[in-house]
Parts: sequence; structure tokens; C-alpha cells
Amino acid sequence: KMFGWINDCTESLVVTKFGIEKWRAIKEKAGCDVDDGAFIRHQYYDDKSTISLVVAASDILGISVDDVLEAFGQHFMEFTRHSGYDNMLSCQGSTLRLWLSNLNALHDHLQSSLPSGFVAPVFWCEDDEEVDGSILLHYYSERGGLLTPIVVGVVKEVARYHFDLEITMQGLQKQNDPVPGSEDASTYEFSTWRIRTKEPSEQWKLTTKSEQGNATKEESSPAESAPLRSADLAQCPFKGMSEEFRKSPAQSEKFGKKILSRLFKKKNKDQDEVPQHSFHSAHSSPAIIQHCPVQPSESSSFCDPTPSSTPISMSGDLMKEVFPYHVVVDGDFGILQIGNRLANLIGAEINLVGRHIDKIFEIKRPVLGSWDWSTLHKLEDQTFFLQSMTSRQTKLKANIIHLSASPKQVMFVVSPDAKNVAELTEMNLTMSDLPLHSFQRDAVFLGEHMHSEVRSAHKLDKLSKKLSNERNLSNTLLYSMIPQNVAELLRNGKTFEPDHHDEVTLFFSDVVGFTAMCAELPPWDIIDMLNRLYTVMDYLAAKFNLYKVETIGDAYMCCSGLPDPHKNHAEDIANFSIAVKECVKLVTSPLSGQPIRLRIGIHSGACMSGVVGTLTPHYCLFGDMINTTSRHESTGEPDKIQASSITYGRLCHFTEDAKHYNWTPRGLIDMKGKGQMYTYWLDSGGDTNPHVGPEPLNFLVEEVKKMLETKIWKKRKYFQKRASGSTNMTEFVDTSYQDNVLGQPDENGDRSS
Repeated sequence: KMFGWINDCTESLVVTKFGIEKWRAIKEKAGCDVDDGAFIRHQYYDDKSTISLVVAASDILGISVDDVLEAFGQHFMEFTRHSGYDNMLSCQGSTLRLWLSNLNALHDHLQSSLPSGFVAPVFWCEDDEEVDGSILLHYYSERGGLLTPIVVGVVKEVARYHFDLEITMQGLQKQNDPVPGSEDASTYEFSTWRIRTKEPSEQWKLTTKSEQGNATKEESSPAESAPLRSADLAQCPFKGMSEEFRKSPAQSEKFGKKILSRLFKKKNKDQDEVPQHSFHSAHSSPAIIQHCPVQPSESSSFCDPTPSSTPISMSGDLMKEVFPYHVVVDGDFGILQIGNRLANLIGAEINLVGRHIDKIFEIKRPVLGSWDWSTLHKLEDQTFFLQSMTSRQTKLKANIIHLSASPKQVMFVVSPDAKNVAELTEMNLTMSDLPLHSFQRDAVFLGEHMHSEVRSAHKLDKLSKKLSNERNLSNTLLYSMIPQNVAELLRNGKTFEPDHHDEVTLFFSDVVGFTAMCAELPPWDIIDMLNRLYTVMDYLAAKFNLYKVETIGDAYMCCSGLPDPHKNHAEDIANFSIAVKECVKLVTSPLSGQPIRLRIGIHSGACMSGVVGTLTPHYCLFGDMINTTSRHESTGEPDKIQASSITYGRLCHFTEDAKHYNWTPRGLIDMKGKGQMYTYWLDSGGDTNPHVGPEPLNFLVEEVKKMLETKIWKKRKYFQKRASGSTNMTEFVDTSYQDNVLGQPDENGDRSS
């Protein structure tokens, strides 16, 4: 499953680069029903849903899937920086090589602050022997090579932002792709890129902090270069340590008690105290392996800064105490020594010294890690995650320290892989069982704190999304009654001053025969009919960018040109009127079963707007044009649109094409309070009208029809008094909503159209 961060970042990418409308189109094509901004970061979503979004984005935006994923990778780094991880990302490494090498450690840290189930990919680097100065980046994911373009985007953005480098990434192999020329149809186990800078003179910046000559680079600090190979090692962290271990457990235990019993003793004293024959036997007997013979050099940073160059050493017993969970192996991965508490931790019932390490521990991560020196040398700058093969199957962390190159001896500094107190308890451990020098105690305390914080953050994330959704719903409801700018003023405790609008076109309509319906039908039939009628009209009003002022009974009032001025206000109202006249026929009268018919009047002019009332503030329009438009509706005829001469003049003389509309002059009409006014019938849209011409109008009617068919009409329960004066209520269940919105069944069960 994909982490919610990914989907949230995908939305951020599309909205930022292409706009919210593109994102909504992508969600619709992908079948995603999550609201805008509603992805929960600490929740998992099915991989299929995320992939569907990526594929839909590729289709809608017209770019390849790989380009979408690479753009996502680049945006993801910006997204995480803005989410509070900028400082953490900046401290990952001083060079691109080191930054990439620390990615696994960063993922391991983030696991303590993420819900369980998070499986991170694995990264590791090595020097490219074929191209001088370049590095090889290897990547393994349980999803195979599906998301490799994201890696390209991430690495390029890291190089650009953190190191000011423009790089190229040449794909050498892709996970799960077939190996060319392979007879057994084998596939690549991981993906690999060769990373180089576009500017050859900056190639050194991939692995070095400052420009140096070749000679200086060879002497550079190991911390700024590639992980050292065993053959290049010159120093041991425990310098001068000369204790010997026998492969025989009993002899090794005996020797460990006799020699080098004190910490940091001088070398000449050690040579005096240790029996001379032990050093000869180390060379003559194959049963004895000299441990860590490397002596510190004068330039070693580990040496005492005093003028004395006397070497120091650590006793085996003290080493077992300081590192209670360590393992020392030889070149054949035979166990030479273990810490005092390791056997108890993993529940080992046999002596581990002398056994092969692969019989005791299994490498769980890095995924491709194995008990093979060539593999371990490539991964030795990574933290290893081990699991004991004993009955307890304890999970451990381990880091490699080279003690000696010849004979080859390596120590794995092991610690329990416990991220919080609960995991520590499962291992039957307490805080006192963790090494004092180790960061593990702090990590457990931090993990326990983070575990609680994650639960709270996850809960807060869900509540925040829910609150945001509820706020959006309340805002949508509020803005449907009051314009947004007016609502914001009232919300902030301010008053809205009345506003004058010079150019507005108004629409009035009412239902023909509505009074007779109210006299003959129960209220719930009237309510359901009006609900369906206004659903159609609201849908069209939104389509033509109109502002719905109010509905009173069967009267519907909307306008164009306010609250925001709009030069095409007359065209929008005219197109809306033609569309409404046709689309309302999809709604039938509950009395006759015939399509609903409207009287419509439109008029253009100037008006005032303002908010009245304090208990329930109401946005109203004032002016003579309101009355004039109402008179055009009331003196109209069923299924016709009556327009004033002013609106007619605008549509004939101030539009792109006067043939967009078909007119029939009506002549002088007596209007109450207005005298005689010359009016016109707006018959239909012309053939050249791109919105309500014959063909576009047919498409629009089908679109509204589909909307009505897919809309869920909820059942309503209505109540009526049983008898006059009785307080008891009888429940009536309306069944008209069960009929198809396009008509009711007749005697034969057929529905009218």
C-alpha cells in the first residue's frame, strides 16, 4: 500500500503546476472519490489508486508516465522541505555521495514516526570504476522498477538544491528487467544509475567537499570518500589491542582471563605481562588467531595528543563488557568472539564461538545483503538489520568495524532493534540492558515519545481533514445564500455597504398552473416537484456562471453582472433561459404527468444590492429593474421567454454575432405600473450559437437528463394531524420519489416522457 504522503504530494504537484481543474479532471478519470485536499498523510491507500492517478495524469496532461513520476520526484523534495523536513534533509551529508548513502538511515529514523507497515526502499552507492569521478547508485524496492523515475527526480532535485549541481543519471539496469543474453531468463535484482555532472569540471563535487588535486583526494578523510575496502585499512579503532583468541571456546576463555586484563595499558607492560609463548603460538598454531595486530600511527586522530607515542590496547573482557552484543568474525565468517549478553538476548543454547555466522544470523536489510565479503564491502557504510535464527528470532541492528586486514577480522557492533518500550519488553530487556555508550537508550525514549506523538498526529490529521470538509460544506452553503465577499465581511464582524451595479441582466420565472397544483396535491408532492425543478435550474445556473438570488415558492430569480461585473451578462441570461425552457421538460407535473412549463421574463438595467436583517442576514436586490423584470415574467405566456427592448438591443447590437438568437417581436404590452412597453419573444438559439444552438442544446439536455438519472433522491417522511384538534401525528411515506424523475407510470405501467 502507498503512504498518504504520496497521494497528497501528487495533488500538490498537479494543483501547483496545472491548476485545480486539471486535478479534478484527473480524479474523475482515475475514479478517485477523495475530496480536494482530503488525503490523510498518515493513512495507507491502495497502490492501484495511486497508479490510477498517475496514469490519469499522464493522459490529461499529455505527458508520459515516466515524466509524470520524475516530475513528482522533484516536487516531492520541495513538498517535504515545506512540510518541516528542510533542516533534516540539509544535514544528511556534505556531498551527494554521502547524502545518498544516508538515505537508508533516514528512512529507518522516519519509521519511528510513521504508522506500522511502512516499507522503505534500499539505496547504496559505490565508486564507478569505468568512469573516473562518477558514482553508481543502486536502488531496490519491493515494487520492482515501477517507481524508478521518482528516484531520478528526487536525486536530481537533491543535487540541484543542496549541492548546486546539474547531474545526469544514466540508467544501466532496471530491477526485474531481463538480463541480456541470459540463458535462464534471469532478471536484474536492483536498478542502477551512473551519476555524473553535466559540467565535467565539477565531477569532483560528487564525492568531495572542496576542489583538490588527485594527490590530495587520495589522502582525503575517509569520512568524505567512499567506504574503505578491507585491503586499504590502516587503522583499528582499538589500537594496539593484541589479545589472542583460540578457536577452542575453553582455551579462548582461559586466555581472555590471563592477558590484557586492564584497559589502556602501555604496550611494553602488556608484553611483560602476557606469556611469551602465546605470541609464538599465534603464528605457529592454526588454532590460534592473533586479533587486531595493527598499531596506531603517529598521525592517527585516535592517539593521545600528548607527545608520548605509547600505543594503547583494550582487553578482551572489557571489550565484551563495553560492547555486550558485538560479534567478531574472521575472513571465513567464523565467529571469534561475542559480547557478554548476546547469547542470552537471542536465546542461544549452544556456544556460538567457532560457528559460522550464517548459522546464527540472517541479514534482513539491506535486502540484497549476504554473508559475502564482496557484497558487504559495497554496503559497509549502511546499517545492517539482522534476525537471529534461534527460537526467539530477535531483531538486531549492526554496523561494521574493520579490526584487522591481515589476518582479516571484522567486528559487528550489534544492538537490539527496539524502537520503543513495548518492543524492548518483547525482547525481555530493560533500559539497563542497553550499552551505556550506545545511543540506543535515547532512541528508545525518543521512539516511545514519537509513538505517542504519531498516534496523536494521525488522529489530528483525520480530525483536521474532517474539520476542513465540514468548513467547506458550511462555506458552500453560506456562499449559496450570500456572495463570498459579503460573507467574509459579515464573518469578520463588519457591515456590508449597499453597492450599485450599472449593468445587470435579471431572470424571473414561475411554474404555469402552480396554484392549481397546490390546491389539488398534498404538500410533499409539491415539494418534491420543486426540488427536482430547482435541481435542474441550479445545475444550469452554475454552468452559465449566474448568481442565484432567491426562490419564493415557484418563483426563481437569478442574475448576471453581480456581485462581480461581467460584460456578457445579457448573453449568459439569454443562454440560460433557452436551456431552462428545454431542460425543465425533463421534470413532470405530479398533477397531470405532463412536462413542467415555465413563464420566463428577462430584462437588463441598473440596480442596488445590500444585506438586510441581523438574525438571518439576506442578500437582496433593489431597484426599478427588479419590478420591470417581474412584469415581463407575469405578462408572458407559457413556455415562452419575454425579453425587454433593452435586453433585445444588447443581444442584437453588442454581441459577437447578432444571429446567435432567433427573435419574434411581440409589440406593445401593458404592464402594471409601467404603462406600455415594447417586448420580444426569445425563441431559440441560432445555428451559430456555440452554447444553445440546436446541436449544443441537444447535448446539454442529454447531460441534464443523465444528471437527473444518477442523482439519489432520498425518501422523505411527512406527518399530518389525524383529526381536527388532535395532537397525534400520522406518518405518510411519499412514494412519488420512487418513480422515475422523467415521468410516472400510467395504467399499463409505462412512463410518460
